[in-house]
Amino acid sequence: MRLDRRLAVLLVLALPSFANAEGIVRVQHGAPETEVADLIAAENAFCKMAAATSIRDAFFDYMANDAILFRPGPVNGKEFFRTRPSNPGPVLTWHPTYAELSSTGDLGWTTGPWEYRSDKDKPAEAWGHFASVWKKQTNGKWKVLFDEGHSCQSPPDDSLTWGRLSSKVEEGDVALIKQFTTAHTKLIEVDGAYSQALVADGIGGALAKFGDEDVRVLREDQPLLVGAEASGKALEHEWDGRAPTWNTSAGTISNGTDLAVTYGTVSLAKKGKVKAEDRKVFRIWRRAPDGGWKLALDVTNPMPAPAPPPKNAAATKKS
Repeated sequence: MRLDRRLAVLLVLALPSFANAEGIVRVQHGAPETEVADLIAAENAFCKMAAATSIRDAFFDYMANDAILFRPGPVNGKEFFRTRPSNPGPVLTWHPTYAELSSTGDLGWTTGPWEYRSDKDKPAEAWGHFASVWKKQTNGKWKVLFDEGHSCQSPPDDSLTWGRLSSKVEEGDVALIKQFTTAHTKLIEVDGAYSQALVADGIGGALAKFGDEDVRVLREDQPLLVGAEASGKALEHEWDGRAPTWNTSAGTISNGTDLAVTYGTVSLAKKGKVKAEDRKVFRIWRRAPDGGWKLALDVTNPMPAPAPPPKNAAATKKS
């Protein structure tokens, strides 16, 4: 994926000239610092609006103009909800149990449990975990840039933890462009290497090489998995040596080049009696002190086939 030099220059103009002590995220309990608290407040306000109005209205309002959702493949989230009707019946509630912010405060992500009811007076019918990437807009407001998750049995409600990345930002326009270019190149390389390691080494082996210590793994019908060992045991046969065709790319990188997203799809060929299938891929990466990237979140779920067009639409097309 070619880096847009104009984007790099714009990012340079937006970056402050400062240097912090380099290091990967520090996970903390208790009251978060102000900027992290603002991110958490945005997530909670998003949920509150969904309960007060409708799921569609809340998502449309809180999605960035360039947001990405999987429906079933990657689509523009804003445009997806623009044409959807508002339905105040179903109720989706959620809240963050973990929030993380880049060193420059422009990019963050949240995750936690969600619960679905087909009507506010009915008991919960589905549960899972969400993962949302948030980008601060030029007006200072937070908007959702990526949103994905999984379904599972009712998850435990953990206490809130949070983290703030601390990275070194080089001074000077030329140095900043070089830093951004290098980070982007390494991100694409490590994402591809991780993809190949999943098949060659299994998810446990791949995470042992590329995952951070607290790496989270979300898979459909599985509980939240944390760490290489637990993920490897639970998902031992996830890839089964099947030759995949990957189509992933960099979604965004923080101004401090310490937090990034990759996303896309993977197609798995038929193997024996196992059918061919497509999966959606959503990953969050942290930049390590050595300049490389460590995986913080891996969400990979089956991607159902697109719904067939309405019969009247098909008839119109034929005519």
